Amino acid sequence: MTSAPSAPKPFQIAAAVIGNALEWYDFIVFGFFAVIIARLFFPAESQYASLLLTTATFGVGFFMRPVGGILLGIYADRRGRKAALLLIIGLMTLAIAMIGLAPTYAAIGIAAPLLIVLARLLQGFSTGGEFATATAFLVESAPARRRGFYGSWQMVGQGLAVLTDALLGAFITRILTPEALDSWGWRVPFLFGLVIGPLGLYIRRRLDETAAFLATRRGSGQQQALGATLVAHMREALATFGIVISGTISFYVILLYMPTFARTQL
Repeated sequence: MTSAPSAPKPFQIAAAVIGNALEWYDFIVFGFFAVIIARLFFPAESQYASLLLTTATFGVGFFMRPVGGILLGIYADRRGRKAALLLIIGLMTLAIAMIGLAPTYAAIGIAAPLLIVLARLLQGFSTGGEFATATAFLVESAPARRRGFYGSWQMVGQGLAVLTDALLGAFITRILTPEALDSWGWRVPFLFGLVIGPLGLYIRRRLDETAAFLATRRGSGQQQALGATLVAHMREALATFGIVISGTISFYVILLYMPTFARTQL
């Protein structure tokens, strides 16, 4: 394996973390405003049924995350980390624009929830690619003996996203009336993400491709097929799946389900 540069540029790391935070901000903000989105886009005979439809819509993003991880991971291996990161943040910006500017069910009927579902599929696809590509970019940009440390900044980006979502959501729900929230206030967090999307694109356009990827492109060009790689590393892959699944379940139950439960039941 070719070593990464011994002194990675701080801009490279900061750009990956900031872009990663934006991606996860866009993905998670939907969950914090699920109760309001349920009323506006998924009206049903009961609040419970409406909220279930909204939660299912949030869940469809998870079906697309492994698809995005595989397809965008392949794209990153062929075209480069920078190209993949640019594509991913562009897709996420488009998805959050679709949600933030979407007309409600009262305005366009069944087309409104369908638009939200499409946006969630796109969000899940791009988020799946972001997780793998941003981590690979950070690790490949790090000195040989500090790859774990630099790779851990991927989780810093996620933490910043959750913190920003929570603070902005708490601020908006406290200063606005329920009527204002349903009318326009719920759109503010989405539009905030839409405003900083172009900034993320600008930052990532200025990134340098990692030396490890460039060295691979200049090398022999021998690449192992995806299926053969999984067979050779099946135990490691299954162990990784288990670690990620357990952490992900805890994360979404505590940070997204519990606020929704508290607001609707307590």
